[in-house]
Amino acid sequence: MSWDYACKLQEQLKEEVAALLAKAENELGQGEPEIDIPQELQRRQARLEKIGQIKGEIEQRAQARYEQEKAEYESKLAERAAKEKARGRKLGGRAPQAPQPGPQSKDSREFHRFRVTDHAGFWRRF
Repeated sequence: MSWDYACKLQEQLKEEVAALLAKAENELGQGEPEIDIPQELQRRQARLEKIGQIKGEIEQRAQARYEQEKAEYESKLAERAAKEKARGRKLGGRAPQAPQPGPQSKDSREFHRFRVTDHAGFWRRF
């Protein structure tokens, strides 16, 4: 699940939970409800918690990646400065770009982490 999709899905589920709560209040004394609202709320809230955990893991990975990229960036800048000092002029070309903190839009983590073996003994991920 990518960071962008997790954020989008989290907002959608929050809206669905709010709509279900409003529907439960409206149908409180009006006979038999067409869906089991408490079960639907529980399912959506469990999914929201799982998405929150996934987003937390993505944020941790992004922070670790940022620290590594920042160290690489600083070493490239130091190397570039040493070369410029040795040459006595600026180097041509683009300077290295600074890394961006936080999760990128395509950072992802698998939503389901279970494996099943097929008849030949190979692991398959779903």
